[in-house]
Amino acid sequence: MVWPLVAVLLGLVVYIALYKGGGTGRDLWKVDLSGLKADLVLTGVTYTREENGKVKWVVRAARARLFEDKDLLDLSRVDMEFFTPRGERIVVEADNGTYDLSTEDLFLKGDVKVTSPKGESLFTDSMHYASRKDTISSRDRVLLKGGGFRVEGKGFEYDLKQGKFMVRDQTAVVEEGGIEF
Repeated sequence: MVWPLVAVLLGLVVYIALYKGGGTGRDLWKVDLSGLKADLVLTGVTYTREENGKVKWVVRAARARLFEDKDLLDLSRVDMEFFTPRGERIVVEADNGTYDLSTEDLFLKGDVKVTSPKGESLFTDSMHYASRKDTISSRDRVLLKGGGFRVEGKGFEYDLKQGKFMVRDQTAVVEEGGIEF
């Protein structure tokens, strides 16, 4: 009789921890703010993040809606620049985004384009910036073009501090002009 009660209580604890926000952070991949009324709406927003007197990144948005109780900003027409420790500049563009004010994580979606310092372009449907790890990544299909090559895959990760880039589950690596036989 005691064990079924223990199992039910344990299940309840796991449910609350995983599905009711008891974890360490929110999954910005699933946040939907479209039906909520914002506490504040701003246009022409620029937000700069500095560390040790140096600009780490700058985000610009045509519109930002603040949801104070959720510590979130809902962004429209987003442009972002990352400045790496090596002095490189990485530019990101997207239709929309969600910025978590407490964790400083950012999720972008809709025609995401990432441009490297060397001019290569990466295209995907969504991208996540993890502030603590200082990485940008995606779970979606990606297309990387530049340097005469085209790489397709499912997901990518770029470590901004170390400058390491990885396309996951590569499906094709093709010369841009095609392959001659």
